[in-house]
Amino acid sequence: MTSFNQQILLALAISRLPLLCLFFSFTGCRNEKHDSAVQPQPAGSENILRPTFTFPTENHALLDDNGSESFFTPTTKAKAWTSGTFGCVRNNGSRLHEGIDIASIERDQNNEPTDSVRAVFNGVVVHVNRNIATSNYGKYVVLYHNLNGFSFYSLYAHLSEIDQNIQIGIQLNAGKKLGILGRTSNTREKIESWRAHLHFEIGVQINSNFKNWFPTWYKDGKNHHGNWSGLNLLGLDAAKILIEDQSNKIDFVEHLASEALLCRVRVYRKKIDYFERYNQLCFNVSSEKEPLAWDVSLNFSGLPLRAKPIYEAKQTPRAKYTVLEVDEEVYNQHRCSGLLFKRGQKWTFTSKGQRLMDLLIYR
Repeated sequence: MTSFNQQILLALAISRLPLLCLFFSFTGCRNEKHDSAVQPQPAGSENILRPTFTFPTENHALLDDNGSESFFTPTTKAKAWTSGTFGCVRNNGSRLHEGIDIASIERDQNNEPTDSVRAVFNGVVVHVNRNIATSNYGKYVVLYHNLNGFSFYSLYAHLSEIDQNIQIGIQLNAGKKLGILGRTSNTREKIESWRAHLHFEIGVQINSNFKNWFPTWYKDGKNHHGNWSGLNLLGLDAAKILIEDQSNKIDFVEHLASEALLCRVRVYRKKIDYFERYNQLCFNVSSEKEPLAWDVSLNFSGLPLRAKPIYEAKQTPRAKYTVLEVDEEVYNQHRCSGLLFKRGQKWTFTSKGQRLMDLLIYR
């Protein structure tokens, strides 16, 4: 799969040439009804002289030499600070943590946190949850951002309070206060005072029609959060993004191109909502033909990294999708993903993987 990665990086570099940029603007996999204009547009997020990402709290220890221990909050006092980082860091490496847990550095006389939580980038408020009972995130806020035409979200969870002026639809500049760091959650095991933290995520939305998909999988469930449910959000390593952006002004398309591929899957759909919104991740697209299928590459957490159209599939099989290949080295390094398993010589999706794929291809 290394050669495929190299091809993608080369294609990405070539696509920056002016003439081919014009070409791709006509031949990408964007569909008008899913264009970024459908989403609320944050003001001032242009990449020209754009601001650097700000940190969501005054805890900037991540940038200090050996500062990680002061930046991340572990899950217990017996665990290392790494249990508060992104990735396969929970339950002895068997459970994925999609965000980062940022430690409180400001306390009142009762040892409760008083840290202000702020927007990390110019954006629009798309979800506010003040009802602790409805989410493991407790009180949380989701912002929608757009950078170079690439839309992403930031999420701020376990807040003790959310400022009253934070309402859906308002535009915020980076650094705007959202609320106060806390330890709210609906989990049976409460977050102890010493472990009060900000659960922070940067990532992408899987499907813009999640609220209609939800009852197809959870027939008796209740979706309290519309399209901004945690089930519909896939995180990247937010700490890595914050560090990288300090010097290089992060480009999300390049960032995703550098992610290791877990697998490639052939999806037997002419259109995929995700890639209509993230058309920058589509390669070898023709303006003259309609694809019969797509070869989709996923990372270890299931985040779709790129897609290549297939125009000459002889016959569409009954299956909605087929696993084409799996990088076993990546699989063994990230067993917490729980998306795939091997039966004999054949790779197949687990129920968790099937749920992800059904959500990805839902229209």
